[in-house]
This record gives sequence, C-alpha cells and structure tokens, in this order.
Amino acid sequence: MKELFAAVCSIALSCGVAHAEQLSCKQQAHYEQHNMVDYGPLQLSSGINGSAIDPSGFAVNRACVFVFTETGHHLITATQADRDGRFKLILKHGRYRIVVKASPLCAANIPVRVVQLGSKSLVAHRMPAGIDQRSYGEAR
Repeated sequence: MKELFAAVCSIALSCGVAHAEQLSCKQQAHYEQHNMVDYGPLQLSSGINGSAIDPSGFAVNRACVFVFTETGHHLITATQADRDGRFKLILKHGRYRIVVKASPLCAANIPVRVVQLGSKSLVAHRMPAGIDQRSYGEAR
C-alpha cells in the first residue's frame, strides 16, 4: 500500500529564494522545516533507495540529502543525489528527519521511522517556494 503525506511550504520568503549561484551541499548542511502541517512519520526499512523529483516528475539533479535526528535536529549523515536524482541511505532503527534541498525549490523535510531491515523507496517531491506550494515525501 502506498503511503502519501503532504507538507505545505508556508510562503516564498520562508522557503527561501533562488540564489545567483548554487550552494554546495556542505554550505546547505543546516536543518530546515517549512512544513505548515507536520505529517508522518513515513515507515521505512533500513535500506532507503530515494529519488528527488520536481513538480513535473523530472529528476532533481544533484539534490543535497541530509539526515537529522528527530529530537535536537543533529546532522547524522549527508549525501548527494546523482544526476538522475537518485540517492541511497542506510539507517539504524529509529526516528529521523530527511531534508532534501536543491535551489530554487523548497526544502522537503520528511519525518521517517526506520522499523525493519530491508529496502524501501523514498520519493522527495520538490516544489517551488511559494504560497500554497508544498514539498513532501512518499514511501513506495
């Protein structure tokens, strides 16, 4: 069964605006939470195959992917999606926040709970920053 949860980005200013130059993942390694409604968590297995896509369903090339603790929002690990928007994570059992970023799209903040061994897909739907726009995660 497919789980789908949506988180709404508040307004263009809170999600940020496009930068003249692309920031490196290291420069973006800070926690962001623009969900107007906190949803989830998505139930995932320890091996996560993920992808970042834009509103049209196209891959978000080289999106930055960060994993933070649920409480305290401490950075645990980071990776970068490949040119096809794909990424892989291996996490221990527990609760996390996966934050996916790529300017000028709004950061997707996805609450997850790793509950079992195995592999499951995570899709980070990235939307432009703006009123009534949302970035969200989907477990498949």
